[in-house]
Amino acid sequence: CAETSELLYTVDKGNGALYLFDPVRGTFHYLGIPDCGPFAGTPTSMAVARNGRAYIRYSSQTLYVIELDSLECTETAMQVSAFGSFGMGYATLHAETWEDELFIANRSTLARLDTTTFSVHPLGGLPSQSELTGNARGELWGVFPLESPAQIMELDRETGIPLQSITLSFMPSPTTIDTFAFATWGGDFFVFLRLYGMGASTQVYRVSPTGTTELLSQDTGRNIVGVGVSTCAPTH
Repeated sequence: CAETSELLYTVDKGNGALYLFDPVRGTFHYLGIPDCGPFAGTPTSMAVARNGRAYIRYSSQTLYVIELDSLECTETAMQVSAFGSFGMGYATLHAETWEDELFIANRSTLARLDTTTFSVHPLGGLPSQSELTGNARGELWGVFPLESPAQIMELDRETGIPLQSITLSFMPSPTTIDTFAFATWGGDFFVFLRLYGMGASTQVYRVSPTGTTELLSQDTGRNIVGVGVSTCAPTH
């Protein structure tokens, strides 16, 4: 795990910059802006592998791999438009291994993405659009802000079937949500939420496994659209 921070990596829609987010202090640390060229567009979602690479989907319907130590950016061979807009996250194969794999989710399907061939392997259905996160225990989780009520769900990694859920009572109407992102760290969940409105910026909520919620960072001055956490992160 020497190649990747155990903190949360975030990407800002406004300036395209990467920041490290400290989930204990609720603070951001600027890392820089990946140079993915003038045609990449704006970032829309992100995942981070334990080998020091981030995968970021851009509005140009492209998926790029970014080397986190240099911010070097390379376009992948994934046919993004064929799968549609998606969230993504890594989880280990099970609790006894460091090996992990990348999952992606569009508005109706959970899939596994092979980062060698960049082929998509559908696994099962999902109720609505989500963002994904995972951990070193082999757990895969999704946040579903469009459900009523909004939910965090643990998903079966082979079928997408919900295994358990946490109700998010603080989530507003889906029509008011501009951007959202999601990650797990230290056994808790972190929801990054920006609402529509002049001067609005991302707020960060910490959610415990029992559903207890804390507003961790308010008016951050950022528009976070993607959060990536490697499976090196602590699970408790």
